[in-house]
Amino acid sequence: MDDYPKIDTPVRIHTWPAGTERLYALREFRIHDEDGRTYGRAGNSWLILDVERRRPVRLEPFGRSIHQTSHPDDVSASLEKLPPLEVPDITREFRVRYRDLDVNQHVNNVSYVEWALESLPASTLMRGFLRDLEVNFLGETHFGDIVVSQTEPLDESSTAFVHQIIRSDSRECLFRAMSEWAEGDS
Repeated sequence: MDDYPKIDTPVRIHTWPAGTERLYALREFRIHDEDGRTYGRAGNSWLILDVERRRPVRLEPFGRSIHQTSHPDDVSASLEKLPPLEVPDITREFRVRYRDLDVNQHVNNVSYVEWALESLPASTLMRGFLRDLEVNFLGETHFGDIVVSQTEPLDESSTAFVHQIIRSDSRECLFRAMSEWAEGDS
């Protein structure tokens, strides 16, 4: 995010397919106002899963039909996994609630992000705004499970943080993220 719209400012979201890479279909987004002023950019990558085998499915021949449109500032260029945390500074535990579930009875992606951000220091949340967020969804969790959100600063003077969510019982990593915060009230 370069900036955030003011209250009651209409925004438009422009999205397009950005091609494929390995097993992933890529999609790009731009958030802008009616005059074309860009507030932010986003990109994501999608896997098609075989629900019976719980394994990714190759995109061919479907992937060949995805028309690739690219822009110089595309976001989804990197499909690298984020590194695990070294020594988490902050941990918080959450129980998966019914409201966290999607239509497939899995935790909704938004809940993972909320849990990650809930483990940030209050000073970061109150004095700044989210500038950049990169996430990796690595596993799934279900109703009633207990997850642990872990966070550490990227370095001692950093406004960037590394996050991970692990399953409490198995310690399996379900989610990793990196967030960058800017000073101000944008």
